[in-house]
Parts: sequence; structure tokens; C-alpha cells
Amino acid sequence: MISRKVVTATVVILLLILAFSTFKNTEEESTPSKANLAKEENTESDHTLPQVFDRRNIPLLSSTTPTQVWQLVEEVKNNKDLGNEIHLSIDGELQNYLYDSLVKVAESNNYTEGAGVIMDITTGELISLVSYSQSDSKVNNSTQGLFVPGSIIKPFIAIAALKENIITPQKEILSLGSISLRDQNGEFLIFKDWKAHGYIDMRKAIGVSSNVYFYAIGGGYEDQEGLGIEKINRYLELFGIGQETGIKEPKESAGQIPNPKWKEEKYNGNKWRLADTYLTSIGQHGYAVTPIQMTRAVAGLASFGYLPTPTLLSSNTTFEKTSLPFSLESFQIVKEGMKYSVVNGTASGLYMEGVTLAAKTGTAEADANKEKIHSWLIGYFPYNEPKYAFTFMLGYGPWGEETGAVSVAENVFKWLKKNRPEYLTNP
Repeated sequence: MISRKVVTATVVILLLILAFSTFKNTEEESTPSKANLAKEENTESDHTLPQVFDRRNIPLLSSTTPTQVWQLVEEVKNNKDLGNEIHLSIDGELQNYLYDSLVKVAESNNYTEGAGVIMDITTGELISLVSYSQSDSKVNNSTQGLFVPGSIIKPFIAIAALKENIITPQKEILSLGSISLRDQNGEFLIFKDWKAHGYIDMRKAIGVSSNVYFYAIGGGYEDQEGLGIEKINRYLELFGIGQETGIKEPKESAGQIPNPKWKEEKYNGNKWRLADTYLTSIGQHGYAVTPIQMTRAVAGLASFGYLPTPTLLSSNTTFEKTSLPFSLESFQIVKEGMKYSVVNGTASGLYMEGVTLAAKTGTAEADANKEKIHSWLIGYFPYNEPKYAFTFMLGYGPWGEETGAVSVAENVFKWLKKNRPEYLTNP
């Protein structure tokens, strides 16, 4: 006969097993795995997350979607106005390749931040929007990260000078490697070029990125009239630089263009001087811009004057854009300068068979001690009938580092040539 103690112990054990099983099932239900994220509650009515597809109509499932794409899904999934299906403008495979390339170049060359943006210049659809950071920051560097731009500002200074008729495209300015300016104390300040370029016109000045040329047309030098800081601010703002782009997701930062008021507030009432205008003319000194701002701005150049509103959503029917008041001839001159950059200038690493593009490089001083730099590249493709604008940026690398954004772009365009040749043509 089984004793009462044995029966009682058996019942207790069974109850414990049942309680543990119930607790385990409850825990599993309350903590969904990544594979079950698609079943999370999204609206009060259907309690399901919308189905999400990339621009090639490939479903994006959390269990198989790499982090870089899923982060963008997270940005838009709670928008109740989008219904039960979300069609992103992002190319999932390109997104992940660009991220991997950005990380590889950044880590190999000691950059701590990075971003990549590729956007349709007509619709504003983003086919790639990548952010990289070695820190735990949740800031999206493409839309929220603020960085000094360096020489990628120069095409916009050039078209402003043409609009103001202060220089012709053919006029040559002599660069011997630097210019000097006497300060208020009678001492000479030296403003360097990165090399002595000799006599150069506007197209070549953009292509080889001459500082001396842009000091002259920005602030004035000898017989060359300059734009001055007020006009520089006005024209850069026309291109949306230092302003929000209007993208709905992710969040974005506005940034700033340096000006006399900014300097007085930041430096205890110090007045603006010609030296400040020189530095502003080459993209140094007080700027704070986002990669998506610069992508939108270069889209304005590529499209002969239309600024699209960026979007992560596929929108083939309606889109918003702003027109710019420059002549077609002025746009063409600047675009030819950016083409020169790829063929014979600072972006010649991108010259490859089967790929036609225009670009402008930039190296910016990231700190006052000149220990860190930002490496930039902006541009568009294909050259003759532009379809996409792009920005690649690597931030806070060591001073003097020569490998940077051009290397990222070279990898990406080789990948596009092999895997998405349709992006490189405009039928």
C-alpha cells in the first residue's frame, strides 16, 4: 500500500511542475523573440505589426532582416496612418552592403563615426540611409549627426558667385599655395591651400578643390570681389544647408552656418572679420551640417534646381520639392567642375569603366586642436541624366588620414555595377 506521505509528495511535485510550466509559458508570451516581433501589437484595432517590404518588394521580417534595415523599420512601424503594409524606399541589400563597407573603412582607419545616404533626386526616396558609431549613442548620424563639412561646400559657393556676377567661369585665379592677410594688430595671417595649383578657373578650382580660389570669391582678394558672409549665408540656406530637410522619420537636426551673430554669442562678443569669411568659404569654422542635408543640397545641383523632401517610404505618385533661382548655365558649370573632380581631381579614385558620376570631396577640421578630421564625399549619378544623389561621411579620424569617404564610395559603386546596374543608368 502507498503511504499518505508518498501520495502527498507526488501531488506537491506535480503541482510544482505545473506551476513552473505555466510560469515559463507566461514568460515566453510576455517576452517575444526577435522572430515574433512581427506579431507585436501595432494598433488598437488589429494588434499586428504591418507587413514591411523594401523597394524591390522583398518582405522585411525581423528574424531575417539585418539590424541596419530593421532600425529603419522601427522608425516607421508605429505610424498608424500607413495601414497594414509599409513599402520602404530602401534597398535592403544595398543598405547592408553600404553599412558593412562604412564599418570596414572606419575601423581600418580609426574613424569613430560614419554615415551614408543615397536618394532619388526627383522623388526624395531614400534607397539607403546608414549610420555608424563606435559609441552607444542612439543618434542617427545621417539625419541627426552634426559635422563640419569642409570643401563639399565649395560647389555652392561657386554657384552663388556666378549668380552675383562677381566672376566669370573662365577667369583664372593664381594659387601659389597660400594667401596672407594683415590682421587688426598689423600681423600677417596665412591662409593655406593644400598645394600650389597655379592659374585655375572655376571648373578646375572645384575639381582640384583649391582653397585660394574660394578664399578669393568668398571673401575677396586683391582685384577679385568676394561674396561676403551675408550672401554666403543666404545662398547656402537656399540649398537647405543648416536647416531641416522635412523628412518625417527618423528625427533630424537643423545645424548652422557660421555668421556674425553666431560668433558674437559663442565667443563673448568677438566681431566677425574677413578671416572668418575666408574659412567659411571653404567649409571650415563653425558649420554644423547633417549628411542628409548635404545629399538634398547636391540633389538640387544635379536636378538643375529642385530640392526634394527626403522620405523612407516608397512614393511613386506624389512628392514635394522646392525650386532654386539659378540659371541652367550656372548649374552646368558647377556640374562640370564636379565631373572634373572624378576624372582628374580629388575624387579620381571613383573613375571606373561603366560608372559615370560627379562628386566633390571634403576634409574638415573636426576639432580646434587639429587632431581629428571628417572625410566627406557628395555627388550624383549617372552624370548626364542624374537619378540619385549621395553623401558618404567618416567622422573623427586621425589628422592626416588620407583614406576615407572616397574608399567607401569606391566599394559601393563597384557593388552597384555588379549587383544593381539599373541604378547606374537612367532609361
